Amino acid sequence: MTLVGQPRLLVVDDDERSRRLLRTLLEPMGCAVTEATGGLEALDRLEEGGWDIVLLDLNMPGLNGFEVLERLRARWPMEQLPVILVTGMDDADARQRGLELRANEFLSKPVDRSELLARIGGLLAFRRAQAELEDEVARLKLATAFRTYLAGPLEANLEVSLTEARRALRGTLEGPGIDDAARRRLEESLEALEEAGILLARAAAFARAEERSEPPRIAAVDLQDLALARVDAAQRQARRCGVTVGLVRGSRVGPVAADATRLARVMDHLLATAVTQSAKGGRVDVCLNRDDAAAEIRIEVRLTAGWTGSLQPVDGTGLGFCRRAVESMGGRLRADGAPGRPAAVVFSLRPHQGGESPGRPDGVAQYAPGANPV
Repeated sequence: MTLVGQPRLLVVDDDERSRRLLRTLLEPMGCAVTEATGGLEALDRLEEGGWDIVLLDLNMPGLNGFEVLERLRARWPMEQLPVILVTGMDDADARQRGLELRANEFLSKPVDRSELLARIGGLLAFRRAQAELEDEVARLKLATAFRTYLAGPLEANLEVSLTEARRALRGTLEGPGIDDAARRRLEESLEALEEAGILLARAAAFARAEERSEPPRIAAVDLQDLALARVDAAQRQARRCGVTVGLVRGSRVGPVAADATRLARVMDHLLATAVTQSAKGGRVDVCLNRDDAAAEIRIEVRLTAGWTGSLQPVDGTGLGFCRRAVESMGGRLRADGAPGRPAAVVFSLRPHQGGESPGRPDGVAQYAPGANPV
C-alpha cells in the first residue's frame, strides 16, 4: 500500500447541508471528496477500495452509522482505514459505542473547522507513515528472500554453469588448430568466467553471513596493508575494463577495529562495482583519511570520471550487503554522485584501541607499503 496523489475521503451523511459543508472544508486541503447519502450507499462505495479516511454520520435512517462502522471494521482494521464519526449525538453512550466499534476519532456537529482539519491532517500523516512502513517491510521481505536464494540454489546453479563453461573453454584451448588470435580471445573469456565465479562466491558469502547472523570478529586491522592488497587484486579486472585503479594516501592512518575478512569482502565488492561501472578511461581511487574530531577513519572509493550505473546502497543489492557489513562492524556507509558524474562510496570505521596484532583476512598475504604503485 502506498498513499499517493490526492487523499480519497468518503463522506457519509443523509443531510445534504452537512455533506456540502464538509466538502467545502476538505477540498481546499487537496482532498478528493466523495459523498454517500446513507449506509447502504456507503457500503457499496467502500467496495471500490482505495479510501484513505471515512467521515461517518451516526444518526441516519435505515442502516445507521454504528451498523456501517461494524460492517466496515469486519473488513478493514483501524490502521488500514481510519473512520471519523461526525455526528450530533454528543452523549457519552454514543462515544463509548463508537470506541468499542473501533472508530479512530469522534467529532460533534456543528463541526469546528480547526479541529476537523487537525484530525484529518493527523490521520493522513499516520496513513502515509503506515504506507511507508508497509513498503519498507515488503522491500525487506524481498531482500531476505533474495539473500536466501543467493546463498543456496542460485549459487549452486550458477557455479555448475560456470564450471561447465570453464571446462569447455579449457578443453578448446588444449585442442589442436587454435591460432594465436583465437587463443587470446578464449583466454580472455576464461579469465572473465574466473572473475564471475569470484564475484558470485563473494556475494554468496555476504548472503550466508547474513542468513546465519554471524557476528563480526573484531580485531586490529592494518588498513593501509589491506587496501594495498585489495587494490592490487582489482588490477586485472580494471585493465580489462580500461580503468586505472590506485591508492591515494591522505592523512596517516593506523589500525581500524574491524573483521578483516568481512572488510576485505566489502572493499573487493566496492572496487569491482566501481571498476565495472566506471566509464572507459576513468580512474578509481581508494583514499584513506583519519578524522580525529569524529574519532573515525574514512575509506573512500572515488570514481573520478563518472560511472554508468547505480550506486544506491539499498537492501537486496551488493551495496546493500556492503552497508550492512560495515554497520555490523560499528561503521557507516554512504554513496554520493549521479550517473555520468564523479561519484564516491564512503565508509568509516573506528580506530582500533589496544595493542593486538593487526588482523588480516584469510588467504591474503601481507603487502608492504609501496608494493602497489599509486
